[in-house]
Amino acid sequence: MMRRFLALLCLTVASPTWANASGATYHCNFGKYGSIIIDTRSPDASISINGRRREAQSGSYFYQTRDGEEVVMFGPDMRYWEYKGVRDMHCSRRSNGKPSR
Repeated sequence: MMRRFLALLCLTVASPTWANASGATYHCNFGKYGSIIIDTRSPDASISINGRRREAQSGSYFYQTRDGEEVVMFGPDMRYWEYKGVRDMHCSRRSNGKPSR
């Protein structure tokens, strides 16, 4: 029984789906639009623009504020982010408060 539990735990931790479900925070620089922080961690997803944090929801390849006014799109595997036609290929990613790439 304990071996099954450990095997299941190892598979869960190694699973990319599990990693994406936990979410991360991305700090991007969109040139003339400045720095934007996208927090994809559920249930408190948010987008912070010019220091103003707004609740967000996810969709297929995008996060948008709850009121629908701001949308930040991402590419496959969140390798890049795009805002109003400006793309950042080098957003810094933080998972559980620790920087990663």
